Amino acid sequence: MELGQKLKERRITLGKTQQQMAIELHVTRQTVSHWENNDTYPSLDMLVTLSDYLGFSLDTTLKEEGTDMIDSINKSLEEGKKYKKIVRILVICVIVFLCFISILTYGRATQNQLIDRYNPFLKESYGLCSAT
Repeated sequence: MELGQKLKERRITLGKTQQQMAIELHVTRQTVSHWENNDTYPSLDMLVTLSDYLGFSLDTTLKEEGTDMIDSINKSLEEGKKYKKIVRILVICVIVFLCFISILTYGRATQNQLIDRYNPFLKESYGLCSAT
């Protein structure tokens, strides 16, 4: 039996509507509908919650469902790890950039010649300045 059918049968056995089940699980009614129609699968933590809420064995459900659900869950976990890695890299780049700008700003504020020498934002003037 597919997971969606099992969820629907258990929900009906408990006498719950999709809306009532959604409110109690803190998801939308559309999410419950997608699960019951096998359009999407719940996350691993939600599967544990569903097994407790509806009273079915998670072990047998995962074994019966086959590899489609497990592959879908693994894919979503891998995508989450990928996004997390990208966010970490971006945060590190922003921190390095802010440190660079802070050092340049400090050097300019204190007239530190060592730092000003490497400041790409300062204008360089060569020769004599003309007096007006």
